Amino acid sequence: MNLYIYHGRLAPNGGATDIEGNEVDDWGFEGPTLENCVGFHTTYFNEGHFNVYFADEVARKAAQAKTGWKDWDETALTVEMEDGCLRLFNSERQRTEYFGDWGMK
Repeated sequence: MNLYIYHGRLAPNGGATDIEGNEVDDWGFEGPTLENCVGFHTTYFNEGHFNVYFADEVARKAAQAKTGWKDWDETALTVEMEDGCLRLFNSERQRTEYFGDWGMK
């Protein structure tokens, strides 16, 4: 499975924006796709942990490079959240980005 990340914005409590940060009346920009996910686990979603598990360490490291999320263990990363949004550090654009929609398929 892959984890698809959508509905991008540059502020957690703002509306959707395009890639440059201009407000849009749409879903905003897309985030990275994290490949080779095998599952996730959440405990007390708003105040606890939300971990994404990967098929192997190679997939975890690739996802970590795209998100900046910290290791949970050898095959999992802890998703970072802020104000109900998924938060990641986009190393390519050298900025923190927020997303309001994500799913696995």
